[in-house]
Amino acid sequence: GHGAVTKSVRVRRPAVCGECRGEGTKQPGQKVNCKQCGGSGRVVQRVQMGPGMVQQVVSHCNACDGAGKTIRPEDRCTKCRGEGYTITSESVSISVPAGVPEGAVMVMQGAGGEKPNMAPGNLNVHIEVLPHRTFKRRGDDLILEKTVSLVEALTGVHMRVALPDGRTVVVKSEEGKPLKHNGVLAVMHEGMPKYQRGGRGHLYVVTKVNMPSNLTTEQREALEKVFGKAHREEPGTKTITAKQLSESFQELEQAKAADWSRGGGGHGGSGGGSRRRGGQSQEAQCQQM
Repeated sequence: GHGAVTKSVRVRRPAVCGECRGEGTKQPGQKVNCKQCGGSGRVVQRVQMGPGMVQQVVSHCNACDGAGKTIRPEDRCTKCRGEGYTITSESVSISVPAGVPEGAVMVMQGAGGEKPNMAPGNLNVHIEVLPHRTFKRRGDDLILEKTVSLVEALTGVHMRVALPDGRTVVVKSEEGKPLKHNGVLAVMHEGMPKYQRGGRGHLYVVTKVNMPSNLTTEQREALEKVFGKAHREEPGTKTITAKQLSESFQELEQAKAADWSRGGGGHGGSGGGSRRRGGQSQEAQCQQM
């Protein structure tokens, strides 16, 4: 996120049984030697390798899980059922630093739970950054789209921008430089805090110029007075007034996709120097002398 926050989450993790204090038995001293390994926690197997060749293999005892001790069913702790630990659901407070990126993993030492005769484990927190309703994040930079009028595009803008950290700044464009549609204003060092590095990324404002749908005669004449006429009459040439469509070219392309996919755009034309004979194409060739 843009600023440091503290989150409280529910975590399921093991904890040493408070009833038997990790012993797994109803009373202390009720564990008995494992019948499988005799209390050593290991079993020895003799493996025939060949004629007259025998090898002894020492392995972990599965019956007691290498502990050398087992608990009779009637002596098991009723709370943990002989495991020595229980699974608890607890609320954990997590401090998330400013600028932490999507997919980062924060390791909380010793907060992962504890089992008998084992060091406490770690809690790995995987960060998921929710999208902002106004800004897009790209690394340490922020992207903001702003719609500007034609007047603002020509004369410049002064816009108030409420940043994700709660601050409000005024962003203005350079004097004398008209804004472009899909142009970019760079606001240096007003992006995301750089995680574990210090400093900030940048804020990029993408300008979307909102063109007016109509101009009055007075407005058109005023623009021509400032910028000059954009065209001149051509006597003797047919002039056609084109209709301004409401949709963009991408929208037109989608609407006409079926018609345009049927061809007619120059494929398989009858012109050219090619003739069909016996199912084969005969090309007219010129030989240089």
